[in-house]
Amino acid sequence: MKHSEYTNNEKEADRPQIDRERVAMDLIHASLNSGPWSMEFNENGEMTSCVWTDTFRHMLGYKSVEDFPNVLESWSDLLHDEDKSHVMQEYWDTVRDYTGVKTYNVEYRLLTKNHGWRWFHAAGRLARREDGTPIAFYGLFVDIDNQKRMSEQLQRQTVQLQESLAAAQYANQAKTTFLNNISHDIRTPMNAIIGFTNLALENNDADTQREYLKNIAVSSKHLLGLINNVLELSKIENQKVELEEALIDLNDLYDELEAMLRINLEKKRLSYTVNLHVQHAHLYMDSTHYTQIFLNIVSNAIKYTPADGRITVGCEEIPGDTPDTCILETVIRDNGIGMSGEFLSHAYESFARERTSTVSGIQGTGLGLAIVKNLVALMKGTIHIESQPNHGTTVTIRTPHRLGDLSKVKNAGESSEIDYSVLAKKRILLAEDIDINAIIATKLLSDKGCVVERAKDGIECVDMLQKAEEGYYDLVLMDIQMPNLDGYNAAKLIRAFEDRKKAAIPILAMTANAFREDFDKAMECGMNGHIAKPLDAEKMFRTITDVL
Repeated sequence: MKHSEYTNNEKEADRPQIDRERVAMDLIHASLNSGPWSMEFNENGEMTSCVWTDTFRHMLGYKSVEDFPNVLESWSDLLHDEDKSHVMQEYWDTVRDYTGVKTYNVEYRLLTKNHGWRWFHAAGRLARREDGTPIAFYGLFVDIDNQKRMSEQLQRQTVQLQESLAAAQYANQAKTTFLNNISHDIRTPMNAIIGFTNLALENNDADTQREYLKNIAVSSKHLLGLINNVLELSKIENQKVELEEALIDLNDLYDELEAMLRINLEKKRLSYTVNLHVQHAHLYMDSTHYTQIFLNIVSNAIKYTPADGRITVGCEEIPGDTPDTCILETVIRDNGIGMSGEFLSHAYESFARERTSTVSGIQGTGLGLAIVKNLVALMKGTIHIESQPNHGTTVTIRTPHRLGDLSKVKNAGESSEIDYSVLAKKRILLAEDIDINAIIATKLLSDKGCVVERAKDGIECVDMLQKAEEGYYDLVLMDIQMPNLDGYNAAKLIRAFEDRKKAAIPILAMTANAFREDFDKAMECGMNGHIAKPLDAEKMFRTITDVL
């Protein structure tokens, strides 16, 4: 028998099995709306035919056999480079597995004619002879691009959710730690305030009482600093911080900074060196926020540097983007206990502290670097921290500034002495609902010769002013948060008096609402100025004398 006759006879013998396989695959294609394909092989496992159906072609954007010939390469040449090797390996491994155990089930990308790369799922089964050699390979081809992209999106969202959950868990843990720390840290100065107050009440020696009062003042300032940090971060996160640039002398600023730090530096016998290398010492900057940044960083250095350690500050001028600007590079180094790499990655996060004050004996909120990071960003600057445990920390801050003029600095820096004589016999209407606050304000004002009358809320304040003779009161000091009628609305009512002279009386807000927006709101309500609590006597008298 000739080989061709044997082949034909063999094909006839294989036909029933081929037909059964084809019927089974047709049913599968119909249920899945998939594109079928088929291949036939001789007894040597060599492909003798390849058939791509029109359904298959249409899924890829082709219309006819001319566009997409019945050869394996029509399909394989469209495989994505990243998928091709794996897919072809799976295909031939399945064909050559005469045990019939291996199945063909793969996903890959194909380049379609009109819609670019799309994901497809291909699966197939082989009809085999008794010796395992392949007779025919029937497969289905399903477009899974939408499902794949949805799955990838879901996977990305899952990863994002996991990351968000981890971040939330870390934040919650940090906040819990913060609450524990802040509870301890607030109680520490409060304990000192209460303790020294009791000691002062029990002791009649003036010098001893004065020493106790000094300790109370130090603890009070520390407590206020803790509270201010919490409030400052809240203000920053709510985007309520605005830059207020003014012309300053950098030499004067650094002298003031050192003066503020001197006591704490001396207590720990720390060496403190400043190297100021700038061509233009007169710059426009928000010195309040620069000071806050600087003090936060140096205060950390003082806290975490053992006694007899050293802190060095370098301040260097770098050319700016334009001739009238510069970059101020501030580098603060210490040889303190440093930070671990793990903590450093979280150092700027709110409430983050590597050591609790209970463990380290060092108090703080864990908000300092979070505030610094936000303020530096507000100033359009950058901050970089390098640190290693037991090898100290280096903080580099770069902030852009406009160059200034020395003569303007001197004029801007001139300040007049307070003329307390203008306060003598001035009658002040104090609107204050808290007794202790009223006692403090009244004592300060009375000591300078003022006559103080008190209203306990906004309604009483308006009523007292309205009933008084014209010119009886020289000034109203208005608290804001009061029962019955707050300070803002009380001020509006006063400005609406028919008696225009009474309506024009100077009104100063004197309140613990101390943010910039509180100042602006006071001005909108017709007030003439703003005094923040806790009271700074010098600032209070300067504001009052300026108005009077």
